[in-house]
Amino acid sequence: MPQYIARVVLCDVTDDHADYEILHTAMKSIKFNREVLWNKVKVHLPPAEYFFNGDTLPDELLEQIKGAAAKTKREFRVVLTEVASLRKFNLEKVVEKPTAK
Repeated sequence: MPQYIARVVLCDVTDDHADYEILHTAMKSIKFNREVLWNKVKVHLPPAEYFFNGDTLPDELLEQIKGAAAKTKREFRVVLTEVASLRKFNLEKVVEKPTAK
């Protein structure tokens, strides 16, 4: 199954701006994640980057991403690339919160 990484940057705001939460929620609704499983370890992607694993065609994915980003009502920029070989360095591990019993 193809894998993709998208970078979606909202113009004129910092990475911690509230509009990024809108974007994160919208991207999650179209199955793009901010985390990736790497050698059995889940890590956070850098800010504004999202991972997708599925059979959707790139042009369709791009349209979905544009729709998600438009929900912020901000100008945005997008890069979408298919992953052929993924390498990482110094990405933060995801710490799973213990479930309440």
